[in-house]
Amino acid sequence: MTVEQIFEQILKNRGISKENREAFLNPNYDNQHDPFLLPDMEKAVERLLVAHKKQEKITVYGDYDVDGVSASTVILTAFEKFGFKNVDYFLPDRFRDGYGMNERGVRVLADRGTNLILTVDCGSLNHAEIDFAKGFGIDTIVTDHHNIAEVQPNAVAVVNPRRKENKYPQAENFAGVGVAFKLVQALQTKLEGFPAGQEKWLLDMVALGTVCDIMKQTVENRQNTFWGLKVLSKTRRAGLKSMLALAGVKDPTSSTLGFIIGPRINSAGRLETAEKALDLMLEKDSFVAFEKAKNLDDLNKKRRKIQHEALEIAIQKAEDFKNDKVLVVADESFNDGIIGIVASGLLERFKKPVFVISIEGDVAKGSARSFGDFSASQAVQNASEIIIKGGGHDAAAGVTLPTSKIDDFRKSVNDFYDSLKLKNQLEKLLPKVDIQLEDFSPISLELFEKISLLEPFGNGNEEPTFEIKNAYVIARQEMGDKNQHLKLTLSDGEREFKMLKFNAPKDFFAEIDEKVDVIFSLGLNEWQGQKNVEGQILHLERKCV
Repeated sequence: MTVEQIFEQILKNRGISKENREAFLNPNYDNQHDPFLLPDMEKAVERLLVAHKKQEKITVYGDYDVDGVSASTVILTAFEKFGFKNVDYFLPDRFRDGYGMNERGVRVLADRGTNLILTVDCGSLNHAEIDFAKGFGIDTIVTDHHNIAEVQPNAVAVVNPRRKENKYPQAENFAGVGVAFKLVQALQTKLEGFPAGQEKWLLDMVALGTVCDIMKQTVENRQNTFWGLKVLSKTRRAGLKSMLALAGVKDPTSSTLGFIIGPRINSAGRLETAEKALDLMLEKDSFVAFEKAKNLDDLNKKRRKIQHEALEIAIQKAEDFKNDKVLVVADESFNDGIIGIVASGLLERFKKPVFVISIEGDVAKGSARSFGDFSASQAVQNASEIIIKGGGHDAAAGVTLPTSKIDDFRKSVNDFYDSLKLKNQLEKLLPKVDIQLEDFSPISLELFEKISLLEPFGNGNEEPTFEIKNAYVIARQEMGDKNQHLKLTLSDGEREFKMLKFNAPKDFFAEIDEKVDVIFSLGLNEWQGQKNVEGQILHLERKCV
């Protein structure tokens, strides 16, 4: 196949016709819908106009993940432009407060003299906390994208596209930062100081939160991320500039957001406080920003070390339950902030749904990762008589339970799995293949650059994948402090091609002269001015010879 034929097939696989190709490859930022189509947007703006006129004390109440930090940054940056003079922020502590609004946080804000709380990326289910704030004379505006209740909290406004009152097309795909961005656009129609068009400088943060919250890269999300990457390449934020410089990134892509910036921001909330990340995003002094970025970089290295040690313990514990359909592993040494990442590592290794549970005294907290037709959140709900609280999504969920009930919980989720009578679940873990290759001849720098036109990649627009069967392993290199990373040189009989897998499963370590079937994506290796295309192994099967 030629490069052009491969590109055409990839477009076809994504349902991109000749009629909509230009709109997909070159999204038009101006294709934005009216922000007032979102529920309660009018009420939110009216209350903020009153706060602006009186210069009331406003606190932006965010979340401790990348989306929460990004959304908080968007609002705080815009409010400064609009001339709000009395604005601060509060991000909850993952370990002390948990997700969303909480009474401790409300008390802190009451002591600060806050008149109005503006939530971003949280608040939709905080009925009691919003009422609690009202008892201190504090109003609340909720902007969020998470699940809602049948009855909305007693807030001034609940701007959440999941509400049935929503009239904004496909807004359910917005991240928290996407909803925050629409609030800024709505305020632009009422306030001076931030003229229409200038909000594009916020798109670096909109792209960051959208990609890292794994929202669909379609329609408005795609155009915001597409232009957000261009803004990121010339960002005015000293913090982002420092992060890119430390990572050696010159041409940021969606992978830069998801695998370089995102994890560093998340490390603050996972190990200490997310406010360190938000401080960095708001820092204007380049020298100070570089020091803060370096501190965050060091924190991320510490997070990786803790995560690696926890994963090793989790793997050992999982061996005791390797016959279970759902793995449930628990340990006193696990850090609450990294158990979700550890669960992902176990899922990849054992190819089963996983719950990783940290134990602290009589209370245990767990994080789940799942795939296929087994819903982690439904499994949690099914154990409602055992647990203290829990919830989430099909692929990821959280749970809090008494330590004494861990064995009961393990039995419950496995019984639930058996009750579903699921079949062929492993097939659902396999990456979808775009192109079946006969040999390595089509792979080139030209093909890589052509595929790059499909950026930004993400949920709903995944990186194109290739498969080659019966390739021979002609060289194997093990890398990393524990030989956990793998580089294979494969041959189709005439051509050679190098492929990489970081933290490779043991069954990927094929022997020299062994035949393998490989599913992979393309990456670029730049060294001393030379650019070489390499494969990123997604799945490998060793063939009997």
